[in-house]
Amino acid sequence: MKHMRLLLRRTAGPKRAFSTQTPRVFTGGGGYTSNGLKRVAFQLNFETDNLDDYISDHSSIWPEMQTALRDTGWHNYSLFCREDGLAFGYFETDAESFEEACGRMDALDVNRKWQEAMGKYTPANTSPIDHAKELRHFLYLGSDRVTSRGRPVTSSLAKPSTWTPQRYTGGGSRMKSGMKPVGFNLHFKPNNLAQVIRLHEYLDSGLVAGVSECGIENLSLFCREDGLTFGYFETVLDGLQHATQNLNQSEGVVLWQREMGRYTMDGKGPLDGGCEVLHYFYLGE
Repeated sequence: MKHMRLLLRRTAGPKRAFSTQTPRVFTGGGGYTSNGLKRVAFQLNFETDNLDDYISDHSSIWPEMQTALRDTGWHNYSLFCREDGLAFGYFETDAESFEEACGRMDALDVNRKWQEAMGKYTPANTSPIDHAKELRHFLYLGSDRVTSRGRPVTSSLAKPSTWTPQRYTGGGSRMKSGMKPVGFNLHFKPNNLAQVIRLHEYLDSGLVAGVSECGIENLSLFCREDGLTFGYFETVLDGLQHATQNLNQSEGVVLWQREMGRYTMDGKGPLDGGCEVLHYFYLGE
């Protein structure tokens, strides 16, 4: 009986100081897109003295490299970077893990050539992806999530018959849907990270609805063990600042920001204290 009471308490989840008194819904990480794709984020590191050249090289990556990425299941793929050379990647994949997605590319000669060409921009002059680190997905706010794939997903969806390599693969432009990919950084206190993750497993449906009504879709948060967090979302708005202004009109979001400010390194809400990072690569559908 004692164990049953503990289980029930865990299932109910902790109280939310940012409650809007609406039913709670599951908002933790994981799950899949409606097409059965897993959301993945990772970090990379590059030198700062030639960072502009590295970014420029991504404005039009080789057509054969684009084809390889799509054929191996790297969809809706974006790269973002900070001025200090820390970079973040986001993509959606039919692979079961980041390791599997990378392994598929490792088997291709064009990827080996690309990684060698990019090695000169890394601190150790080695393949960038070899030192990539996957981040933990702990929040998803959006309407495109299912809990199971339901059926096997194959990479045949990766390259429709009408698809051709993009002439421009740099960042800053909008997707075919009219949405703009946005990435941002924030930092939670490492000692409070476990609590932050737990608090985000279930959020009030009013807060979730408020985010969508403000023009924000597919908002995800991914973190490192030291609390450094990468946020990704898609929006019809101009960027993080515009999105934050809209979101702060929602009572639920304001309460969430206020509560989460207790756990961030700068004491600010995740959006108010977040710093948008440069979007420098996009490979779409």
